[in-house]
This record gives sequence, C-alpha cells and structure tokens, in this order.
Amino acid sequence: MFFLTVTILGIALVESAAIYGLIIAVQIISTPTILGVMGLGAGLGVGFAGIGAGVGEGYMVSGAFEAMYRNPAYKSKILTYMILGIALVESAAIYSLLVAFNILF
Repeated sequence: MFFLTVTILGIALVESAAIYGLIIAVQIISTPTILGVMGLGAGLGVGFAGIGAGVGEGYMVSGAFEAMYRNPAYKSKILTYMILGIALVESAAIYSLLVAFNILF
C-alpha cells in the first residue's frame, strides 16, 4: 500500500508541470494575434522548463523507488527527501510560469 501511495504522489507531482503548460496555452489562445511572438516566447519558456522539470522529477521518483526497494527500513526518510527534491525541481517550472504571466500581461 505504501508504494501505491508513493506512486500516486510521484505521478501527481510530475504532472504539475504539464498543468502549467496548459494554463499558459489557454492564456495564449485568448490573446490577440498581434501578440503572437510574446505568446510564442511564453509558451516555449514554460514548455522547456516543463520538460526539464518532468524529466528531473521522473528520475528522482525512479531513484526513490529503487532506494526504497533496496532499503525498506528507510522508506519514510527516502520519501521525505524525494518530496523535498521534487519541490526544488518544481520551483523552476513555477518560476517559468510566473515569467510567462509577466510576458503575457
């Protein structure tokens, strides 16, 4: 049951970068065509940051599962460090979201 909980948590945290991209895509669609270059810059910024964050978080979750499998006694400590690491990597995607909002508005 513990690994199912960690799996769901890991997937939810990794998917948040895709949600940021969706938010910016909706904002780009609602802007006039003249501001297309600004929308392109905002979309590319969030897209590249989302790719980097998603890949980094995926490696972290994979490594955490491997570590939990090898050392079941340290599951809770590994989970804590995994969540902390994901939060640090996710901050890059959040910063790109804020920059994209500054570009669009």
